Amino acid sequence: RTRHCDLGYLRTPFAKDNGRVGYRCPAEPIDAYVAKGGALSETEGRKCLCNGLAGTVAMGQVTAAGPVEPPLLTLGSDLAPLRELLAAFPEGWSSADVVHWLTGTTTPPAAAPGTALDDATGGHAATGAPVSEPALAGAVSRG
Repeated sequence: RTRHCDLGYLRTPFAKDNGRVGYRCPAEPIDAYVAKGGALSETEGRKCLCNGLAGTVAMGQVTAAGPVEPPLLTLGSDLAPLRELLAAFPEGWSSADVVHWLTGTTTPPAAAPGTALDDATGGHAATGAPVSEPALAGAVSRG
């Protein structure tokens, strides 16, 4: 994917030398970001969230330079809720399942053998198999 930031919804404002406000995004071309006072280290591995999230909801841009913007999935760094969902809905889950789970109208199974993740061992209580980050990353919603 070519680095670009053309929507600019999540750009960061900064003070220019002339006192005016400028905007930069770590997903824009690296030379442009650094020229605006951004740190090179902040550009490593960055993708444009504006374009990626628009692609996720089927509103990705079609540009002359390439195909429709691909979807972007963000999980953050806290995978505990995903582990709980995986335990509560081992066959996958729908958005309705998640809403019920978030609102407390569907309770994930208790951490007991055969029903949930076993926090003591880090494995799945039903199988005893370790639950790895790649396994969680492969868990897909069913709607």
